Amino acid sequence: MIRGYGAAVLSVLGALLISHWPVFHLESAPVSLFLCAVMVSAWLGGVGPGFLATVLTALAFYYSFLPPVDSWAAKPGQMARFLVFIVSAVFVGSLSAAQRRATESLRRARDDLSETVQELKKTNEALGTSEAYLAEAQTLSHTGSFGWNAATGELFWSEESFRIFEYDRTQKPTVQLVLERVYPEDVQLVQEALAGASQHGRDLDFEHRLLMPDGSIKRVHVLGHALNREVGSSSFVGAVMDITTMNNAFEEIRTLRDQLYKENLALREEIDITRMFEEIVGSSPALQAVLSQVARVAPTDSTVLITGETGTGKELIARAIHKRSQRSSRAFVSVNCAAIPRDLIASELFGHRSVNCRPRRRSLSCEYCKNANFSV
Repeated sequence: MIRGYGAAVLSVLGALLISHWPVFHLESAPVSLFLCAVMVSAWLGGVGPGFLATVLTALAFYYSFLPPVDSWAAKPGQMARFLVFIVSAVFVGSLSAAQRRATESLRRARDDLSETVQELKKTNEALGTSEAYLAEAQTLSHTGSFGWNAATGELFWSEESFRIFEYDRTQKPTVQLVLERVYPEDVQLVQEALAGASQHGRDLDFEHRLLMPDGSIKRVHVLGHALNREVGSSSFVGAVMDITTMNNAFEEIRTLRDQLYKENLALREEIDITRMFEEIVGSSPALQAVLSQVARVAPTDSTVLITGETGTGKELIARAIHKRSQRSSRAFVSVNCAAIPRDLIASELFGHRSVNCRPRRRSLSCEYCKNANFSV
């Protein structure tokens, strides 16, 4: 700001000196020099320095060039000329200041435009990078994006969507093109989903199959969200995912799981059969016949009579029946009758009633036998 006012003073002083310099012979025409001084001051400094230059040039013009010259006395005969000079100086100064403001405004606009262009370039580069990353991510995940205007039927596909439906990129996507790829048995499902979305603004979430030109079948999952739910003018944005590989993998896992389950059952049964008689060693036909009878009678609740000489393994057979029975998780109670006196066997096995007719006392063995297997 100080430079502008200094330039105004110097420009007026220079114009005054030049007008008095005999070499230029401008004593009779100083107006052009003073107007140039005002114009330069307003251009360099703006309104303030231009106004200062106008005042200084008016004073210099009044003192040095209006007769009587070099005098501050009143000059009534020169007032019209003086006023014309002042108006001209103000007009020139205002015009120069306005031009300066316009130039500065244009310069700022140019700088702002340049910054905007640079920001747009950076934004476009970032957008291009993001689109490249998105396209690569869609390719890796087999997921395409789409936009659908239900009112106009206009459809937009990403690159991956074209690859999923196996259409050329130059073709304009339409609902009819989609239906041409849908597996015949799934056409009604897709039409109902699209009708519900376009007529009622419902979101899209369904799976269907695609029949490719080479006869292969794909399975896709469609997800779509309504941007607005106005009836008749709904628009959607969504994604279509090729889940063929994932679906095949799940089917294979399901098949292997079922096969493993069946093999596990067979293995458990084989282990049970193998461990059922692990305490009994022998392979004679007679022993195998006894074990076969044990396997048949063990799952039932029938009472089993096991006969044989002492030391032939009657208790082992009883234990084998217990392990195979429905009460295998309960206790197995074995009573050695040879160790109980003859007169107490009935009392031990079935309890007894006292002489004063009190309730029968249950034996200790019978208490243990509740929900268990009992071997005598």
